Amino acid sequence: MDVAKQAVKYFCDVTGKDWNTFYTELDTAIACENPTGELWLVKKLYEQIVKSGITLEDFRVNRDMIKSVFDNETRRAAGEFYTPEAFCSEGRRYLDDFVPDWREMNIWDNSCGSGNLLRTANHNPEKLFLSTLFQADVDAVKATNAYKDATVFQLDFLNELDYDDVNTFFLNKLPARLQEIIRNNEPLIFYMNPPYKSGVGKETEVGCYMCETGYSAASGDLAYQFIWRVLSLIKRYKLTNAYMGLFCSVGYFTGMSTSPLLEDMLRNMGLLGGMCFNAAEFSDTSTSMPWGICYSLWKVKPEPSESHITGFNFDKASKNDLCKVDISGKIRVPIYTEPIAEWEKPRDVVYYKNSPLMTSYSTFKDSEPFELVAKLSGKIASNALGTMMTYYNSDRSGMVSGVLSEATTKKYVSITEENFWRCVASVAYRRSREICWETSKSIVKKPDVTIEGYDLWLRNALVYFLFDYKTQVTSLREVKWEGSLHTVRNYLFMCSDEEVRANCNDERILEDLNNNKPVNSFILKQIEESREFWTPESKALFDFCKGITLASYGFRAQTGYACSTDTWDAGINQIRHAMFSQEHTDTLQKLLAASRDWVRKEADKFNFVVQGDLT
Repeated sequence: MDVAKQAVKYFCDVTGKDWNTFYTELDTAIACENPTGELWLVKKLYEQIVKSGITLEDFRVNRDMIKSVFDNETRRAAGEFYTPEAFCSEGRRYLDDFVPDWREMNIWDNSCGSGNLLRTANHNPEKLFLSTLFQADVDAVKATNAYKDATVFQLDFLNELDYDDVNTFFLNKLPARLQEIIRNNEPLIFYMNPPYKSGVGKETEVGCYMCETGYSAASGDLAYQFIWRVLSLIKRYKLTNAYMGLFCSVGYFTGMSTSPLLEDMLRNMGLLGGMCFNAAEFSDTSTSMPWGICYSLWKVKPEPSESHITGFNFDKASKNDLCKVDISGKIRVPIYTEPIAEWEKPRDVVYYKNSPLMTSYSTFKDSEPFELVAKLSGKIASNALGTMMTYYNSDRSGMVSGVLSEATTKKYVSITEENFWRCVASVAYRRSREICWETSKSIVKKPDVTIEGYDLWLRNALVYFLFDYKTQVTSLREVKWEGSLHTVRNYLFMCSDEEVRANCNDERILEDLNNNKPVNSFILKQIEESREFWTPESKALFDFCKGITLASYGFRAQTGYACSTDTWDAGINQIRHAMFSQEHTDTLQKLLAASRDWVRKEADKFNFVVQGDLT
């Protein structure tokens, strides 16, 4: 479509007209043998579009993609993204399968934009209702041949509430026929791709009401406000002949914030079918962070009833080279479950103590790297070996997860001897996961530690945990903090003091060892007990990191003890940044990748995300 976008943009630049003018004049231009003026330009540009391999039908059905060139910033700010025709068509296939007579039923697209969801549906126009926030979209939809006999109207879907049978403020805003349909409980399909925009909780009347009635967390996204509004109409007017066709983020089904809203939906509606696909298939969505979009078709239950399902099996969809949708199996989409947080927490904490606030192995909050000045404090367990940064949505958990020696600015838990192995499992799983749209919104939960092979996996995960780039344990001396000098110790250092003395002739480092007795006996014991279970990948990574650490004692003085490497238990990140050659860096990356791949391959056996039977 790039040629088409460029052609329409050229037309707009030359004539000063908007993009829609090209479409409204296209048929006339094509039919005219000797067009002049604007029509001549439209016809010539159209001929170039055809030469690029784009048919007239493709050009028409993908008008939203053309439109996005001109109002991308405005629409993105409003949370509007255009559904490709292929997915519009595939979504209607579910209606064909489950509601065969739907083209003769009343259908309301309540966030129609430019009308692409139903433009090629061949629906009875007298029973077709389309509403949108922007009057410009109303005008454009009305000018479309497919909708010339439909009811198209401007509507703010998220303001005005129907408080009771008398105060029907929202219902009264609707066209008379649509009011009649709702009041009489006539068959009605709510069909929508609502805007995706977060951080809007109290910007609408619906959002404010949701905040007051137990849906506060879900109110932050416009899409969820749209869903709430439809559910409220169904419940308020006791609609028993209603359906909902919905495009929304997969996060609606998996997220903690939306859980109460989803429970309400499951209480009142049953799933008929649906599909999931990569959000990158949508026009103008970002590809930097993969995430999934789901289309689902629902029917109102005869009577509200509690649901006990754990998730859904949706079709896995993707667009092929012919701009058609292929279905390639199923995607499991779990309903929100209790995250791993409670399982991770230590249970042997007597009290919590102040700790200097760090942002990396080298930096304290609001200070320069290795400035050795801590200006802010947090809290850690009195018996902490370090802290683990944590996040429970799969899409971000890997990026946020990590280990530091002190308190940090991210959400974290203290690592103690009691919860050490649980932290190893959590970090290794989350750091090894590939970010993919299929599972991006899944919640990381407590694994099933009873599954055969878990202990073997865990013993190997230990090595990846110790040396992953996000394990930034460190060793620092004389840190200015809270009016005195503070020592940061590396409780996860992999070498014994005897090994250090046998490999170090640097008097400065040996003096540091004499002044700062070892605190790493716990990790040394875990390493020793785990060694016999290590795979070749784990052994190679461990041996490299230990070997280069011991070898580094002979070279630290030459670097001027860069990165505070005058400490005997300096962490691998300190050594890496102080003196690694490119060859060392490349080797470490290769060994880490091999270890990570093994950890990742085995981890899914243990159900860190919901893998059970779904309805």
